[in-house]
Amino acid sequence: MICDSSKINMGRKLILKRVDIEGQRIAVFRMGALGDTLLFFPLLRVLGNWNPLCLDWIVDGRWKSLLTRFSGFQRILSAEDVGWWKLYGELEDGAVSFPLPRYDHALLFARDPEGRLARNMEKVTGARTWTVDPLPGEEGIGHVVDVYLNLLEGTGMQASEFDARFVPTDPDLFFVRKELGFGNDLPLCWSIHPGSGSPGKNMGVDIFARLADMIEERGHRLLVILGPAEMDRAEEIQNRFGGEQTVFALNWPLERLAAAMTFCRGYIGNDSGITHLAGLLRLPGIAFFKSTSPEMWGPLGKTIRCLNSDSTQEAPGILADLLSESGR
Repeated sequence: MICDSSKINMGRKLILKRVDIEGQRIAVFRMGALGDTLLFFPLLRVLGNWNPLCLDWIVDGRWKSLLTRFSGFQRILSAEDVGWWKLYGELEDGAVSFPLPRYDHALLFARDPEGRLARNMEKVTGARTWTVDPLPGEEGIGHVVDVYLNLLEGTGMQASEFDARFVPTDPDLFFVRKELGFGNDLPLCWSIHPGSGSPGKNMGVDIFARLADMIEERGHRLLVILGPAEMDRAEEIQNRFGGEQTVFALNWPLERLAAAMTFCRGYIGNDSGITHLAGLLRLPGIAFFKSTSPEMWGPLGKTIRCLNSDSTQEAPGILADLLSESGR
């Protein structure tokens, strides 16, 4: 049986077993930044492997199109489309309708100190509901994905072992070939994302520019990624990476950007959602963790080498090895 507690701190364990999930209707809710969302892949994969009758993953609508390109998930719902934010208010019986089905169980990875979200979820969907604090409050407890997986019994999976399959659509590939200017041949291309959603996580542009010079000297093209958080520095960044063979991905839709990254031979970035995407795409590369712990928040997989602010001097040597391994 599932334990009775309706609120679970990450320091405690909610042990869900396969028998609790098999044949049941399950909802999992996690709003958050792109990187936080991608770190939920292993948990959703295990739950899906336990043969629920249905498994709905409710996420920030900004990420839905990207997430649907990854295989192995039953259904992904946009929180905005289902009116999720209404669940944080006071609901009167029958006053508000939601486009949500009935569920047997719901896991809400959200801060809900008054329990209102859980109560409303139970009222609207009939689900037995648990709220789980999505952010472990201390370092030294392992990777956050392993903490999530410890909520389940006998998963047989760790964060470092997870693999995902990205399946771009034909329009995605048409867009990429048009923007990057190549046909079906694999280009000598590296992707660089010199920003993140938090300025405190960003290493200076200079270190990215030095590494970019090494890449171009080996005959590789550059795909420089600039998202909404980098728009105020876009001109500065473009001036530093202005080579003839450089392509700037300015606010490309995430699913198109991911498709372009599948054509790249490597990646360099900060602790960002794009870095987590590169890890899922199994790109070899380097990620700078200036103010966060890679032991807790590092990308999934084993291909990205994470460096903290005290070890950035190792980056040129690591990059040289990666370039040699890639054939240039």
